[in-house]
Amino acid sequence: MKQVIAERRESVFQVSKCYRNAESVGRIHNPEFTMLEYYTIGAKARDSIAITEELFKACAGAETPKACLPPFVEMSMAEAFLSFAGIDLEAHDEAGSLAELARSKGLMVPDGASWEDVYNQSFVNWVEPALPQDRPLVLSRYPARVECLAADIPGTPWKDRWELYALGMELANCYTESADPEAVLRSMKAEAARKAGQVFPHRVDFTYAEVFNGFPPCSGVAMGFDRFFMALTGRTDIRDVLIFPFGDSFERWGAKV
Repeated sequence: MKQVIAERRESVFQVSKCYRNAESVGRIHNPEFTMLEYYTIGAKARDSIAITEELFKACAGAETPKACLPPFVEMSMAEAFLSFAGIDLEAHDEAGSLAELARSKGLMVPDGASWEDVYNQSFVNWVEPALPQDRPLVLSRYPARVECLAADIPGTPWKDRWELYALGMELANCYTESADPEAVLRSMKAEAARKAGQVFPHRVDFTYAEVFNGFPPCSGVAMGFDRFFMALTGRTDIRDVLIFPFGDSFERWGAKV
């Protein structure tokens, strides 16, 4: 899609199938899922919040729970960590400091854990379970130390990124897209190194970073379409919105998912 944006300099969207790389199966996870992505030329991440609210308004029906209707509420990642984990991310911006604090709060942190590892552990254990569920929640301004292709917010330790939660599950991920080819290449190399040990490692085409030479300003949203449908219909299990849920195969073989 970004190659199309670079060549055509137009807003685009697509709906496509995606596949998890030997990841877990569960209430909100299926190895095969559908992704809706939309990129808006000339937009920033904040503009994409309004666009996504309009999408919810257009698709909501009588069965849509009030907790899944706009307007969205917003909370920064710094506010969420301070409120639900008692951690000041700016004050603990080194791996050792964050790890020591997390251990003091009872989290099992292995020796040598990176800042991002401790951050992710803390988020999954303390922050994510405590996020408000009375309205869709935009969790914004992610730490710049968490590698991704979002643009930095100048003069801050944050990236211009948000994720959307509803009914306690993540629905969408949004960036103000980075247009710096060197930053994109660094991010790709870091991501490739992290994923080299996966069950099914993938070849990485590092020439992709060249797409970002002269890349137009834009914001992109990636939304799990199956989860979006769950939110719109008030479903709590992804198998209720899939024609061929993966778990059914296990159950036919006598196993439980």
